[in-house]
Amino acid sequence: TALQGAMQPYFDAHDRMEAAITAGDAALAHTISNEESRPRRRELFAAVEALNGYVTETLDTRVAEANASAQRAEWAIVICMIVLALFAATLGISISRSITLPLADAVRVAEDVSQGRLDHAINANRKDEIGALLRSMSAMQKQLQAIISAQSDMPRRHDAGQISYRIDDKHFPGEYGQMVRETND
Repeated sequence: TALQGAMQPYFDAHDRMEAAITAGDAALAHTISNEESRPRRRELFAAVEALNGYVTETLDTRVAEANASAQRAEWAIVICMIVLALFAATLGISISRSITLPLADAVRVAEDVSQGRLDHAINANRKDEIGALLRSMSAMQKQLQAIISAQSDMPRRHDAGQISYRIDDKHFPGEYGQMVRETND
């Protein structure tokens, strides 16, 4: 607004000075230049400098606000990344444990069976592949327990006088049945 107020008086003085030059009155043009145009020009330049200062200050303020906003956004992104990394690590540990603990149970069962220990309970309640593996291992453990029980029962029956007692090999599939048949023989 100050700039607009300073511009019109300057251009008016300029127009009067130009009219004096066109009319051939150099003395009047010189007087208008010194007494009207020069002070108005100084007022106009002061208004331009004030506007420049205002624009510079406003831009500096806006740049500082933008920088502060960008810095807040950067911190928010870093915090979000940290939270996501912690969440991913927690999720990874949880998933890993949900797989490794049941696998450790399966390894324990396999080691127990290989060492002839068939008395440990097998938790096969899971509905995934590990649960299927544990159910198969439980079935294998029960089959071996049944064979051992049948083989232990045979000498007792023989000692009780049932010399013709034989284990029914139809209850034992595959190699288990072969082993029972050989025991019967």
